[in-house]
Amino acid sequence: MKKDPAFLFYSKDFYEGTRLMLPEERACLIDLMIYQHQNGGVPNDVKRLTLYCSGVSEEAIKSTLDIKFKLVDSLWYSKKMSEVTSERSEKGRKNKLIGTFGHVVKKLNLSVKDEKYIKSKFDVAKMLQEESEWDSERLTEWCKNAIALIEDANANVSIGININYAFDEFWDLYDKKVGDKAKCKAKWDSLKDSERGIIIKTIPSFKSSISDRKFLPYPSSYLNQERWLDECGGNDYDINSYFERYGELSDQERNNLSKLIEAIPIKERTQRQSNHLFQHKPTL
Repeated sequence: MKKDPAFLFYSKDFYEGTRLMLPEERACLIDLMIYQHQNGGVPNDVKRLTLYCSGVSEEAIKSTLDIKFKLVDSLWYSKKMSEVTSERSEKGRKNKLIGTFGHVVKKLNLSVKDEKYIKSKFDVAKMLQEESEWDSERLTEWCKNAIALIEDANANVSIGININYAFDEFWDLYDKKVGDKAKCKAKWDSLKDSERGIIIKTIPSFKSSISDRKFLPYPSSYLNQERWLDECGGNDYDINSYFERYGELSDQERNNLSKLIEAIPIKERTQRQSNHLFQHKPTL
């Protein structure tokens, strides 16, 4: 990245922070901050610094360094200078990223709907955490990949698959991005709306119940083993979900099913443990 030609100077901070310094030390401080900004650090060589801080004594230079700088690996650094320089640099990176993203989106000539979706997925803070720069080419590729996901979702709708929660919402919320993503997505798309809704609702509590993240199941295992049922406990047995699978129940069958559920001890009454009722239709 091109070197920043300027740094922020907070007059109030400077005034308050140098009130007890001599005029000679104040002048020296400004020279040394400029030196640090231009060279990255101030050398631990007082005689050489007298050439840079013209007209300032060695004693004033030593005093200023001791008061306002810290020696690290043979170079002196002003903490305040480092902070304001870093702050300005990060702000510059952020503005550049936002500007480049806006240019890329405009160039792609997206529909209003697709542009809104792309912008909702654009996470500046997360992108800035990466070491590699987000240039125009990389952002264009990112946008095209996001658009491809939209097209996949549209294709699912066109063949009669109604996805109430997009796979990426589950993928990001579960946040253990390992395993075969394509197979995991296929499993997600095959679920019912009600199942996807339960999953999205219960993932936070499921994750919080696992103390060590390394024991969190792979996302594909979570879906294939119906682990979301772990969080559907208590007495919340939804008979409606039973006959969604097997068809409408008569009054007699409904009563018999209720008796089967009530026969399970309360302390064991979790939908996970009695899931055999929903996996294999009993005689009612």
